[in-house]
Amino acid sequence: MYYSKESARGKFLRSIGEMYPYTIKKRKRIDSWSFNSRRVSPEFKWSPDSFPVYFSREIELPPIDADEQLILRNWFGGESLVRINGITYGEINTHHRELDLSVFAGEVVLYEADVVPKGLFGSSIKEPVFSESDLLIVDSDIKRIIGKLRNLIELFTYTDDEVLASSLYRILSDNLAGIRIPRDSSGYRKAVLDDPEISGEVSAVWLPEEFTRSEGQRLSEEDHNTFTEAERNVEEELANLKRRFPSRLTMTLSGHAHIDYAWLWPLEETRRKILRTFSNSVRLAKKYPEYIFSQSSAAMYRDVMERDPGLFKEIQLLVKEGRWELLGGMWVESDTNLLNGESLVRQFLYGQRFFVEHFGRKCSTVWLPDVFGFSWILPQIIRKAGMDSFFTTKMTWNEKNSLPHDLFVWRGIDGSEVIYHSFKNPSNGYNGLLEPKDILTTAKNFKDQDLFPETVFSFGYGDGGGGPTDEMIENYRFLKDLPGMPELVMRSFESYFKRAEEVSRSFHVHDGELYLELHRGTYTSQGRIKMAHKECEDLLRLAEMLGAISGYKPGEIELLWRILLQNEFHDILPGSSIKEVYEDALNELDEVHSATSSMVQASFDRLTDEDNMKLTVFNPSSFCRKLEFTAQGSKEPFCPTGEFSCQLLDNGDTLFLSELEIPPTGFVTIEFSNKEIVNPHTEYHDSKLMENEYLTVEVDAEGISVYDKEHLRDVFDGKASIAIFKDIPSYWDAWDIERDYRNTAESLKPSVIKKTEFGPIRETIRCVFQAGKTRIIQDISLYRNSRRVEVKNTVDWHMRRTMLRALFPLKVLTRQARYDLSCGFITRPTTENDVIEQAAFEVPGHRWVDLSEYDYGISILNDGKYGYGVRGCNVSLNLLRSPVFPDFTADEGRHEFTYAVFPHESCDLLKTVQEAELLNTRLLTSKGSFRANSPIFEVKASTLRIMAFKIAENGKGRILRVCELLGSRGTAVIRSTLDFERAYLTNLLEERIEELDVSHSTFSLNYEPFGIYTILLE
Repeated sequence: MYYSKESARGKFLRSIGEMYPYTIKKRKRIDSWSFNSRRVSPEFKWSPDSFPVYFSREIELPPIDADEQLILRNWFGGESLVRINGITYGEINTHHRELDLSVFAGEVVLYEADVVPKGLFGSSIKEPVFSESDLLIVDSDIKRIIGKLRNLIELFTYTDDEVLASSLYRILSDNLAGIRIPRDSSGYRKAVLDDPEISGEVSAVWLPEEFTRSEGQRLSEEDHNTFTEAERNVEEELANLKRRFPSRLTMTLSGHAHIDYAWLWPLEETRRKILRTFSNSVRLAKKYPEYIFSQSSAAMYRDVMERDPGLFKEIQLLVKEGRWELLGGMWVESDTNLLNGESLVRQFLYGQRFFVEHFGRKCSTVWLPDVFGFSWILPQIIRKAGMDSFFTTKMTWNEKNSLPHDLFVWRGIDGSEVIYHSFKNPSNGYNGLLEPKDILTTAKNFKDQDLFPETVFSFGYGDGGGGPTDEMIENYRFLKDLPGMPELVMRSFESYFKRAEEVSRSFHVHDGELYLELHRGTYTSQGRIKMAHKECEDLLRLAEMLGAISGYKPGEIELLWRILLQNEFHDILPGSSIKEVYEDALNELDEVHSATSSMVQASFDRLTDEDNMKLTVFNPSSFCRKLEFTAQGSKEPFCPTGEFSCQLLDNGDTLFLSELEIPPTGFVTIEFSNKEIVNPHTEYHDSKLMENEYLTVEVDAEGISVYDKEHLRDVFDGKASIAIFKDIPSYWDAWDIERDYRNTAESLKPSVIKKTEFGPIRETIRCVFQAGKTRIIQDISLYRNSRRVEVKNTVDWHMRRTMLRALFPLKVLTRQARYDLSCGFITRPTTENDVIEQAAFEVPGHRWVDLSEYDYGISILNDGKYGYGVRGCNVSLNLLRSPVFPDFTADEGRHEFTYAVFPHESCDLLKTVQEAELLNTRLLTSKGSFRANSPIFEVKASTLRIMAFKIAENGKGRILRVCELLGSRGTAVIRSTLDFERAYLTNLLEERIEELDVSHSTFSLNYEPFGIYTILLE
């Protein structure tokens, strides 16, 4: 071959470029469209200030022959949803500029377009122009033949087999040489603007010629026959090559459209994108019998059902026919690191229930192609939600260390196993183009072909939706028979996993989390939304727990859960969306907060009497705790009877504390009188020192030091402090943190240190920091009889591209740290012995991290922060970030959060778990005496936590869900003061598995390490 591949490719593409004009037999411009009660035509400019805008027109479509297509090529100025005769039909965007109207040929149709002045990725079109409206009669044969030749050129370019490439070069050269088109100057001039290879060049010279688009080009029969003769020759020669170059790998294909539920556009635009994208795939399914489309997210189907019932019915029919695949089983493609275990459960519970209710089937494959790492608790939840396989492409994004396998068994924290698969398409990822380059590269990158010679490939434009095009399906029809290509089969992804499972005994087992070496900043970005989300998680649990006694309608609280779940989407909760998304999300979460708070109060109202001389205190946590409550302000005219300490706080409230313990899910009723509260007068002089029975705490300009009096040792090797760091990622501001951020540390020194509280319950020292216009107030508190030092932070944050972190130089010697996962914990190395350990410089965790020696340990607790950096025995808790993209003012303003230091005896984590729960779960109070018996549940197993207690989704019975937190096994005796006669172990979907023996509202539960157990009580 004389030419290089690059040169030959260019020559071939220019040869077929001049054939394109002859695909268009006739072109007719469509003018006079209705727009806001006026008539407009192409070149009309419209204002982007208010949208959507609406274009419409009746169009008389001509009849066409069998070898012709009727195409309307439109660009109204932005993404558009098209309706034909009032029925949703398709979309227009940068990748879908043409709509095939052949099925309406010979009819008069009403064509309507809802248009937004935006691009697929949310970019604003500042001056939208209705620029094109051409009705085309297309020569289907010429169009098909050009498509085949173009794909052959792509295969020639990207195959690694040089023998095959040489053969393809010969086939292309010989057959392109035989194709004839008119070359007279006048005819060639008319064709220039429809030639994609030359039009730009000839129009860009010093003084370009004046070119106009032709009204169509028709080939003579003789010239037309040269095309069909070339097609016959090419197919014969390719059939011979196919025998010489057979497929060694099978590739399961399905159309797909990744639609971020919100990201660079708000949720309202997402719902328009869903209609555009789904209607496009319904249209393709009608046009191409072999076409399969796969799509996740119950929330999206709910949106279609509510906004376009007719389109939803068409999707239901395609699902029934097996031509539209439901994937994921979740409400949305959510994050998995930042959700607590119950939120993850509800993603699957409400997702699967929706699919069963409206489509009559469950999903079996979890589909999370773009989520930023995967929690170790996920496989168990997947299995117990009736699913067995898991797909992502995100792990191929690791910046340093690639996973050694693409197809393996992923084993979860409890031992549950699911089949994992991913593919690596470097060009377009899960938004694959159905072309040789993407297919060949993806096939080449599949690491486990020796174990199972089949992989998958999703095709279609995505992130901002769009999905497959007609051209992609036409490509499939040709590519599946090409030599040197994988065997391409259009079918469901779930079928792939069924085949893989049959041989999975030979697969590698990955036992651990799937940590993404990228996007580590998402554990912290948009801290305000993370805190609001966590508060709603806690309130929903509380509303259901009390409502399970007092009564509520499951459907009503499901609506609140759905709001929470949609805001757990992997670009919302992680903090990587635009400002408008967070304005909407905070408003929605505020609604959840308000509604659940009202439900809690309504339950208290139903469960308590009206005795205003009594106060009921409820402990919703899974652990005993001392009776403690606060009387707000100085207007509460009561003093509790019994043994109480009281203390007037700096904010004017009064804090009460008793040594009486409230059991888990228990409550006590205390009586009080109208006696005046007497706060003991105390004097204090040393403003930098606090001390109780266990600890001495000293605060100075360098930070906090803690001495453990009981164990005669310092807690810190130095002092705990806070610092700010430059935070300038290489690429994605909101997503990433650079490994060398530590080099930019700037320690913050307090301008004020003063003791603000000293009394029989607690002491508090306040530190005030000023960094430019940012003000940080820390109230450091030490309670009597407590080993926990709390640091309450009130931050008025006004910095950009800056991180605020709390630093704890712990005085312990260990090479491992243990992190809370909500339903268990994970142990990670604190060393940097290799590149894998070095890459994990920022990791996710929930309420605590612990570093322990054999007989002593130190835990760092918090109430809503998720990003940890631990190196050696230095713990760094990420408190706030301030990226400038995609939200320039991310987290600007006020924040409140608390972290705490908890030194403890031994390496046992039980006390750490209990202290973290006490920090995160407050006691509730209500006037009056409780009319129910206490406690709601008595669980005789110290490491079980109550995840949820609620009314069953079908309204029949109640659901108790517990998880084992620390890795123990045994038999738990669970007793309730509520009456029930039967108990059933169920899966997470509340489907019965086995009946448990019940006696006097008591049953036994056999539990294993880190298990999640759901019990139906009737």
